[in-house]
Amino acid sequence: LFPEKTSDGSLPQDERAGDQHDWMFYTDSDHAGNTEIQNKRRSQNGMVSLHGGTPIHWMSKASSVTFATPLIGEAHADVSSGGVETYATGNATYEILDISYLAEEAGMKFPFPFLLQMDNTTAEAFCNETVKRSKLKHIDCRQEWVKLIRDKSIMVPIHVDTKLNLADLFTKILDSTTFVTLRDKMMVPCSLPKRGD
Repeated sequence: LFPEKTSDGSLPQDERAGDQHDWMFYTDSDHAGNTEIQNKRRSQNGMVSLHGGTPIHWMSKASSVTFATPLIGEAHADVSSGGVETYATGNATYEILDISYLAEEAGMKFPFPFLLQMDNTTAEAFCNETVKRSKLKHIDCRQEWVKLIRDKSIMVPIHVDTKLNLADLFTKILDSTTFVTLRDKMMVPCSLPKRGD
């Protein structure tokens, strides 16, 4: 069903789009990397979907644990990096399934199972059920969701090198070289036609 993987478990870059009808999906998270006071150390989740090499949907949002006690009165930053990665993966699958419904309405082919590219080994382990349960319900519930869509042949987790993970643009402040490199993998200059052409 899929091309042979490389030694690191990922698909060859030039084959990821072909068998998937030119769709590509990336997800990433940054655990407590934003030190700004108003962020309160919340983690940042990001994802991007491309069709034909063009970004068609992207998301970036701060995440927090929502089961705060009445004494605290607000959600707080998640202290588990594994939880953050699993949340990012779960959130990305929700967004991608939404895109699949739109594609269906538009009469477009959508790849099932879709390949969700990620650079975090913890998230991959949760997706592939190669870790023990965490003792944290909010993580286990999201893990079960990701496993469900994997087992139903809806999603396949694929490892991508951090330097090639386009979702990095949506999770952290990057140095200018990395930013430009990732930006240029999604966006290219386009000349508008002159009047009368």
